[in-house]
Amino acid sequence: MLSVQSMHRICIHAGGMFMVSFIIRALVFIFLIQPGDRYNQPDTPSYHEAALSLSQGRGMYRADRQPIFWRTPGYPLYLAPFYSLYAPSGMQRPFDNYRTAHHVAIWVQIIFCSCIPILIFLLALLMSSDLGIALISGWFFVIHLGTVLASTFLLTEGIAMILFYSFLCMLFYQIIRATEWFDWSTIMCAFLLGAYTWIRPMGESIGVMSTVILIFFSPTSWLHSCKRAAFFLVLFALTLAPWYVRNYQLTQDYFFCPVSGIYFTCFNVPKILRRTDGISIEQAWKKSQQNAQMVCLGALQKCPPGVYLSPLSSKAAAMPVILAHPFWFALDWSKEVVKTTFDLFSYQLVTLLNGCFSWDPIEEFLTEKYAACLYTHGTLPLWARICAWLELCVMVACWASIAYGICVFVVMPLIQCTDQRFAFPRMSRVWWAAGILMAATVGMTGGFGYARLRLPIEPLIVILALIALQKLISALRSSSLSIS
Repeated sequence: MLSVQSMHRICIHAGGMFMVSFIIRALVFIFLIQPGDRYNQPDTPSYHEAALSLSQGRGMYRADRQPIFWRTPGYPLYLAPFYSLYAPSGMQRPFDNYRTAHHVAIWVQIIFCSCIPILIFLLALLMSSDLGIALISGWFFVIHLGTVLASTFLLTEGIAMILFYSFLCMLFYQIIRATEWFDWSTIMCAFLLGAYTWIRPMGESIGVMSTVILIFFSPTSWLHSCKRAAFFLVLFALTLAPWYVRNYQLTQDYFFCPVSGIYFTCFNVPKILRRTDGISIEQAWKKSQQNAQMVCLGALQKCPPGVYLSPLSSKAAAMPVILAHPFWFALDWSKEVVKTTFDLFSYQLVTLLNGCFSWDPIEEFLTEKYAACLYTHGTLPLWARICAWLELCVMVACWASIAYGICVFVVMPLIQCTDQRFAFPRMSRVWWAAGILMAATVGMTGGFGYARLRLPIEPLIVILALIALQKLISALRSSSLSIS
């Protein structure tokens, strides 16, 4: 139980985190992002289209009355009120005419995102039970480049991370402290992840993995753990049900977000065709798109009247290629997962400062991205180089500490554990749960990997590294004292 003095100290730090976070994010937006509308990232136009449609009362439909399936309505619903309040005259205008709506939405987003370091402080305190680790974690994310930039873009990550980090707090509360299967934290956990999934559909997979975590790593009996996991899964599924129903009514196909079909066709199949056909990646991409269009055209002709083509139809063009060459698919997927895991957020500075922020290339290589951040790519300012080198040093320190922590908190308890799962100590459960979430998150990014996709589990990386570092320092001190 924290003392009154500790609570007073925490409140002062929390207020300081919020104020400094807001100032840093505001300055970054004013001087770096707002000039040249650098908040207009590769995915921004599709969110703009959906928000514009919602603000005009047309629902999630394009201007040609075709339903929008690729984007879920969570972030467009956030943007829509700003579009209504600051709409120019006329019903359909170019992106730039909504600049005022964009700016106001981002300023509100910055205010919300300035709370993220406080959430990470609470998460770290829960996971480590150490006030020092919690304070270091919270203050680190005040200046964390990834979260700073995410709060200033017209993209989902800023708002979505508030929900996801709140979900993590509730999930680890259940792993560490909850004793009853029917618990308020379970309800909040399912609701927060559901809300996050309406913004970032990858939350579906996190929901499945969280169910596994609640079964195997809850501090209760097997029966209570299974009941809690089932309760969580049912609540989580109910939060997503309306969008499944909507998509089924339109296409006669069940899906929340049709990532797999388009994802495979755009990112994985072209790399395989490049090898098998001996062509360039650009030619392979065009061929993959043409194959998908032919398959979708055939599927469209079979659609009953009043039923739209399911966007999953393109999967029929991708899967035969993938199944025929599973090794190449697995290799390419693994490369992108590695890229997500070790990419630098500083590379976003390279794209912003060199004017290539509004599109994604078909393919990127981690070595080239490192080189662009650290020592090449034109006239990158010195301050950006310094940011990149500092980020690299922190990343190396984090992963080295985590490697040590895996040995101490995962491998050793597993070796010493009996057939009773309660032989796993509390910290071991924390590490197992965090590791599963980390693997699940980056494991989904095998189509096109980059640092931004690592944001959901970035706090877990930092917190686990600090826990392991504290354990290492403690072990070295004990060894030193025993020798003396």
